Amino acid sequence: MRKFNLLIIIFLLTTNLYCQIVGGGSFIKGTSVEIGVNNTGGFEGTSATPPIGMHPRGGFGLFGFVANPQVNAWATFYGDYFTPGSPENGWGLLIGNSSGSPAFSNNCVSSLSQISSTPTIAYSHILNCYKIDWMGSVVSGTNNIRAHINYFLEQNNLYYTTTVSLTNNSSSTIPTLYYYRNVDPDNNQPVSGSFSTINLIEDQPGVGLCNLACVSAKQLGSFGMAYLAFAGIGPDFRVCYGGFSNRNAFNLWNGVGFTQTVGSTNTADQAISISYKIQNFLPGTTRTFKFVTILNASDKLVAVNNLLSLSFPGSAYVAPSACSPLNPPDTARICGPTKIEISGSNVSSYIWSWLPTIGLSSSTTFSAIVNPPSTTIYTITGIPTTPCTSTVPVTYTVVVIPAPPLPTITNSPITICSGLSSSIYLNTPSGGVGAVYNWTGPGGFTSSVQNPSIAISSPSSIGTYTVLTTLVSGCTSTGLTSVSFIPTSTIVVTPSITICQGGNLSLIANAPGATSYSWVGPNSFTSSVQNPNVSLSALPINSGVYTVTAYFVAGTATCTTVKTCTVTVIPAIPTSLGMISNICNNGTINLTSPSGGSSYSWVGPNSFTSSVQNPSITNAGLTNIGTYTVSITTGSCTNSGTLSVSVYPPLSFSVLPTNITLCSGKFGQLSSSSIGGSGLYNYLWSPILNLGSPTSNTTSVTGTSTTVYTLSVTDANCSMTLPISTTSTVNINPLPVITMTTSNNRGCEIFCTDLISSSSPPSVSCQWHFSDNRFFNSCDTTSYCFPTLGTYGSILTVTDVNGCVDSTKSSSFIIVDPNPDADFTWLPENPTVLINEVSFTDKSTIGSQISGWHWDFGDTSATNDTSNISKYSYIYGSPNSNTYFVTLKVTNIFGCVDSVTKVIKINDEFALFIPNVFSPNKNDGTNDVFKVSGIGFLTNDFEMGIYDRWGSSIFSTNDINKGWDGTVKGKLCESGSYVYRISIKDFKNKTRQFIGHITLL
Repeated sequence: MRKFNLLIIIFLLTTNLYCQIVGGGSFIKGTSVEIGVNNTGGFEGTSATPPIGMHPRGGFGLFGFVANPQVNAWATFYGDYFTPGSPENGWGLLIGNSSGSPAFSNNCVSSLSQISSTPTIAYSHILNCYKIDWMGSVVSGTNNIRAHINYFLEQNNLYYTTTVSLTNNSSSTIPTLYYYRNVDPDNNQPVSGSFSTINLIEDQPGVGLCNLACVSAKQLGSFGMAYLAFAGIGPDFRVCYGGFSNRNAFNLWNGVGFTQTVGSTNTADQAISISYKIQNFLPGTTRTFKFVTILNASDKLVAVNNLLSLSFPGSAYVAPSACSPLNPPDTARICGPTKIEISGSNVSSYIWSWLPTIGLSSSTTFSAIVNPPSTTIYTITGIPTTPCTSTVPVTYTVVVIPAPPLPTITNSPITICSGLSSSIYLNTPSGGVGAVYNWTGPGGFTSSVQNPSIAISSPSSIGTYTVLTTLVSGCTSTGLTSVSFIPTSTIVVTPSITICQGGNLSLIANAPGATSYSWVGPNSFTSSVQNPNVSLSALPINSGVYTVTAYFVAGTATCTTVKTCTVTVIPAIPTSLGMISNICNNGTINLTSPSGGSSYSWVGPNSFTSSVQNPSITNAGLTNIGTYTVSITTGSCTNSGTLSVSVYPPLSFSVLPTNITLCSGKFGQLSSSSIGGSGLYNYLWSPILNLGSPTSNTTSVTGTSTTVYTLSVTDANCSMTLPISTTSTVNINPLPVITMTTSNNRGCEIFCTDLISSSSPPSVSCQWHFSDNRFFNSCDTTSYCFPTLGTYGSILTVTDVNGCVDSTKSSSFIIVDPNPDADFTWLPENPTVLINEVSFTDKSTIGSQISGWHWDFGDTSATNDTSNISKYSYIYGSPNSNTYFVTLKVTNIFGCVDSVTKVIKINDEFALFIPNVFSPNKNDGTNDVFKVSGIGFLTNDFEMGIYDRWGSSIFSTNDINKGWDGTVKGKLCESGSYVYRISIKDFKNKTRQFIGHITLL
């Protein structure tokens, strides 16, 4: 029986829509709906990363389901529908009829997974339909329930279908079982910011005409009203809202603590659920129900219509009609009258019609018995009659193809050979599930088994056997199998043949009544001759088992009998027995020859003879090298063979070790090489004192005292080979005794002194290495300079006349004391002829503590212009020069000296006093004349003019000592403001001009 969802209006297939498994999640991507399923629990909400192109938005790293009911390419969309808050979303079962019965849940919260014993997950994509299948099971006591959940999305729909199939794998009936699906709807919380939804019981079975259950949750956001609803059709569905983590299916179905009344509504952050009740759940049976998750309010009725399906027997699995183009539609291949029907809880809500009406038991019902005379395309139309469904009619198309009469099948004949097993199996192709088989044959044979076994007991069992196969569709087919008998006989052959190499090898066989023969044997031998000749000159490769087959033919049937013959070809003597190489000098040569001969005779180098099969030669030497020949007699045949023998030469030195001379404590090398023997040698130097590798042909040696070393060599592979030995003397020279000195090891930077060295035995070269990583390659020098302060260590390395090298060192060979850095400052920084007392302060740095000062203030006009203290004030009086060279010389506690000279200038000053008011009319003898005074200017280059407000000159003078008395032509001017203009040259011969106002009172 095949059932598929079959509602679609337009077919569209695009390449960017898909479903797939990624990590621990499975994903469906439609045009406006996207779903993520947890592979372990089978619920929406997976932590796996969604494929590129999907639109995850929520919390807790989960992807559940999102929708774009605006159909604007996801510019705005709703969801995730539950993951922003605590991700309460899942399903579960309760086995029993009370709230305390065993309950099991799979839920997003903490990845709860109680129904998942060995879960499996699969997905498929058929045209524009996408689905995910989850399968798991739960065991409770003696109850074993298998769950299969199918999530189905059609490409452009704003709803998806959940089909639940529960199978009772227990051995007994389960009286009552409840299923639930719940979710805490957060709808569009990431955009709206609210977790509360408007929850509404829209429909409930038993209320109204539809048996429709529907609960919804709405939320108003910036994109409009986000809508989520569960809906199912049938009296066993219930919906409710309330609570939060609601996982007791009994309470949810029966409304214990939850709201189920149609029209009830509440705005809160709470869960909605749909539940289903199963009663009298028989063992081995499956109960299937489905509901829709609706994500756009206007699609509710269309979504409910999606709960219908088309079913008919006998068709192969193809895409459901809802995901098929109009051509081809579903196809039903029938054999006789066949039932085709529309199934679903709401089929009675439509008026149904079938076209054409030919071959139908009824053309006005949702179910009809169909048996057209030829292939017919039926169109089934349902027109809604109640508000439970969409006003748009639903249409299904199915092609019915009547099966032609089935042909008679002639099976391959069966031949029975005499002397073989008398039991045979009759075979016929399977007719599928429910097919019936009826066999008849000779001797009254009957059987209802598809492939029965027959015991052939007499010639009466020979003949034709017939099977009639009746399919579950009522179609039948006939199969014929003939059984025949062929007599055979045993083949007579010589069981075994033994010949010498080079003899004539022939085979003989006889089987009375045989039609033909075939032989196979060693060395790819084949023949179809009854008595073939294998070889006129047999070789050992002809030895082995030869198999002959006799054929007995009757018509197209053939029987065979088989026998074997074992052939042994005695090989001729070997022409070469190989080679014996690598015999140790003074070792033993062991000669070997093939066994099986009656007598042996050996001859070889150095007059060797022997009648032993495998003789030995001891104390082998170079005279035993050569070819050895053995003659082997077997019966009347004599064979001979040869082998070559090689012997290692005795040991000898190819390079003798030489005597060497070393400096005391230095390393040298003793070396030798050997030839002869096996080429792998053991070396031993003695005594082993001061040797690095006393068991190697080359060893390092450390010079301590003159020693005679003995080298012994043995063959590592041949212990019996005689050893060899030789000697080498190592002579030792003492290291030089070194002294290094200097006539003066301390001074101020830069410090230069001499370097003096001596050694015994006398030196031929020296190298000084100082701690500042400078080198000096000479034994002595009268002057070597150390540029910077510090303590200098020194290592003196000397090579003496014997080539021996040694060193001596001192960590404080030279000490260089720091120089002071002389510096001083003075205040004021710019002294003048008026401010001529200058304070000098020592600012010298570095070079440790300063212990002495000497100042020279550069005043050549003074008799005492020096000082020996760190800070001194000096007065420059009546200078004949304005530039002085001041020198400070400082000495630190090490006696190191530094000096610095700086230039100081005593500047001349210019100052001019100009009054701004005078009162010549007071007759008090005070402030009666306006004139200027000051310093630092030339009196012989002076001009001053007075001007009234109109710019007319009223007074002028070139004498700085003569001022204006406030009169013009002997008459006192009016009180008021007058303008003066003054021009004068300073002591640097620079003209200065002043313009301003003077007030006459």
